[in-house]
Amino acid sequence: MSNLEPSKSSAGGTSSSYEVISKEAGLTTRSFYRGYMLTCQPMRLDDGSYQARVAITSMQPDKTRAQRFLDLDPFESHEASVEGALRAGMDWVDTNG
Repeated sequence: MSNLEPSKSSAGGTSSSYEVISKEAGLTTRSFYRGYMLTCQPMRLDDGSYQARVAITSMQPDKTRAQRFLDLDPFESHEASVEGALRAGMDWVDTNG
């Protein structure tokens, strides 16, 4: 289980917490956080670790739709990689959103 516990978001997905909205075959995780969609898709490396990756997309109608992509350091497991990517995405939103 992840240390990041999903919580219910307010209408419009603008809460300060995140909500996992879908998982596809356990490989891609999409979450809303403060009006942004965070899409995490770890990539398995040759050594068995997972590179954390997150795409950050603005979903707010008053902002230009934009994406940011962050490639992060490898983690030992898929779950840890998703958690690291979500944390990095939320930190980016908190700083730049």
